[in-house]
Amino acid sequence: MKKVIGFLLVIVIFAGIGFGVKRFVEGPSQPVDGVLVIGTEKDANKVKELYKDNTKQTMDYKMKLVTTKKITKLSEQDQKETGQEFETRDIKYSVVTRSTAEQFVKKGILRARQDPDSTSIISDPVTGIKELSNGQNLFYSSSDYEMKNGQIDLNGQMVPVEYVNHQMWIGYIPQADLVIVNEQTYNQLTEAESTLSLIQFENDSFDFKKKDKVNHVLQEIGNVYAKSEDKVNFVDVQD
Repeated sequence: MKKVIGFLLVIVIFAGIGFGVKRFVEGPSQPVDGVLVIGTEKDANKVKELYKDNTKQTMDYKMKLVTTKKITKLSEQDQKETGQEFETRDIKYSVVTRSTAEQFVKKGILRARQDPDSTSIISDPVTGIKELSNGQNLFYSSSDYEMKNGQIDLNGQMVPVEYVNHQMWIGYIPQADLVIVNEQTYNQLTEAESTLSLIQFENDSFDFKKKDKVNHVLQEIGNVYAKSEDKVNFVDVQD
């Protein structure tokens, strides 16, 4: 029975993904005129050099990429079926300060799903973050599953947050849940800071739904910044 339920769940998941992809492909234009590159300053400079003859402007910001590893012991039945005793999950968070989040908004770096209840990643640039006014740390995700007693685990540090049930992320590609914290909490996190560089193109723009162009840019950047697949994103800069 468990296998049947699991099989049906897989069908439902793939049906949902298929619906989301269809909505994405058939949805409105998603204009791109720049890239976002996360890494060391050296990594970012390599990409800036790549596009130096096609750059309208660049901006650098600081953020922390936090990965929390969750290890769960499986039930005896699941252990028999999988041959494993434990399940390991990596949960990724993009952590920024309140002031950095406000700067992101001004440039169109933060985007939110047009329809919070859908699986489509058609998004709009965020024009304001009303929740900042309450002074709380903010956790933007499609689910509060990872919260416990009003806190989330940021790689071993439990941080009190207010959950916002409207997923918002950096760039066009939702690569990690967004967490906005105060300066004190940000400085207490042990992760090293990363540089996020915005590079706006001077003479290039395209629709994010054109995957051939997106893949071409990713490949170009990958040639100068190795293993950057999950460190590159796209942006429609708001001037």
